[in-house]
Amino acid sequence: MTNQKVEPKILIVDYDKSILESLRKALELEGYVVDTAESGREAIDKSKALDYNLALVDVRLPDMQGTELLTAMRDTIPRMRKIIVTGYPSLQNAVAAINKSVDAYLIKPVNMNDLLGTIKTQLKKQFEELEYGDKQSWFCYYCGKSNFPERTTCWKCGHRRRGSG
Repeated sequence: MTNQKVEPKILIVDYDKSILESLRKALELEGYVVDTAESGREAIDKSKALDYNLALVDVRLPDMQGTELLTAMRDTIPRMRKIIVTGYPSLQNAVAAINKSVDAYLIKPVNMNDLLGTIKTQLKKQFEELEYGDKQSWFCYYCGKSNFPERTTCWKCGHRRRGSG
């Protein structure tokens, strides 16, 4: 067993390699674990293989609209927070994003302080939902895995559930 707290994992989805790289570097400097995808299909595959706390998704991707990706990712990881980051803002995109349960909508070029603040706010909301809102499962603070309510120890790392003795 380890006593290290797991850093939040973020998936950035954008077709522009320079944006992917600059966002990845900036978020890693803030202590986040970051993964990138250049297409919707790649993002779906990665979200099925790994648990991400948050996804930053561009509206325009080579194989699908970012709003379509939100639905596919929501089906694979229900607790993941989703933020649209677009250089092509429109009322149609904003409405589609809201209808697909986006958690935030930012316009490029995005101010890094605004982006970091939005990420922190969304991760805090995710934590609060996991801590207080979901009575069907509980969240391990050390390895980041969800557990069934009847378990008192995490299935992955063996840490005890908070408040279980």
